Amino acid sequence: MRMGTDKASLVFQGEFLLARVINRLISHWDPILVIAARGQALPQISPNSVRVLRDEYPDKGPLSGIYTGLKAAETTYCSVVACDMPFVNPLLLTYMLAVAREGNYEAVIPLALGQLQYLHAVYKRTLLEPIEQALCGDRLALHTFVGNRNIRAISETDVMRVDPGLAFHDNVNTPADLARAVKRLP
Repeated sequence: MRMGTDKASLVFQGEFLLARVINRLISHWDPILVIAARGQALPQISPNSVRVLRDEYPDKGPLSGIYTGLKAAETTYCSVVACDMPFVNPLLLTYMLAVAREGNYEAVIPLALGQLQYLHAVYKRTLLEPIEQALCGDRLALHTFVGNRNIRAISETDVMRVDPGLAFHDNVNTPADLARAVKRLP
């Protein structure tokens, strides 16, 4: 909580950050699964098509959230985003989902500024076992479960066709990040 407060409850442009992410995705995905740490307070979530679940592996970070979401999903593929990404891009996620299905990839992860963006990606449920093995072995870095798997990285050039400014990867970890995100708004 480098922000000094829980990021899901952070107010951005008059709405909670979690609500902003949900509102950007709600017309594209149903249901939306919100995965939270055990005991984590969340702001009020309005849409009925949002289900709140708690991490199956507490204190294991985002990898536990990905695992919990994939396990609860009723679909083969899941789009995964973090709650601190005010410019989450549903069109980019839709494109990546199409790439995943067409190539039968287990993960489709976009590149931004030379880094894979694991928390704005598409994952297949076949990754449940390797993710669980990583969790049980305390290998919590997000890249640990994709080694030797059928994944596709989306090049920055291809990402920029859908998100020219690469705004999707902006996250709000610090007050300075929040200030930059506000400046990015039209």
